[in-house]
Amino acid sequence: TFTAIGKPSDDALYQANRRHEDHHVADDILAFNDTIGKWDTKLEKAKTDGTEYDGTSAVDATAKLYVAMGGTPKEIAKAYNTSSLSKGDAFHETTAGGPMELSNETADSTCTTSSVEVTNPS
Repeated sequence: TFTAIGKPSDDALYQANRRHEDHHVADDILAFNDTIGKWDTKLEKAKTDGTEYDGTSAVDATAKLYVAMGGTPKEIAKAYNTSSLSKGDAFHETTAGGPMELSNETADSTCTTSSVEVTNPS
């Protein structure tokens, strides 16, 4: 049995973890809006305006559409993923987003019960 003991309290650790994860959610929303959201807005506008992308084939016309929109679905998804991961890494480099601190690790003589105190800097 392993127990993580929140320091200064279990509730304080929970609240810090919640703040930390909420920060990631906010960053992911920004990353989404800056990539997929902008791309989708361009697509919807082109559709609403009836913009046509001509080519020598359907593949060629689709390629022209994606160039005008800023990328293929796969490229935009990759841009979102890259942005999200970058924002997460940047947050983890800050004091508030840094690693949790572990202290007072204990275990009984048979290692059937153990614990550690955990402090989240968030």
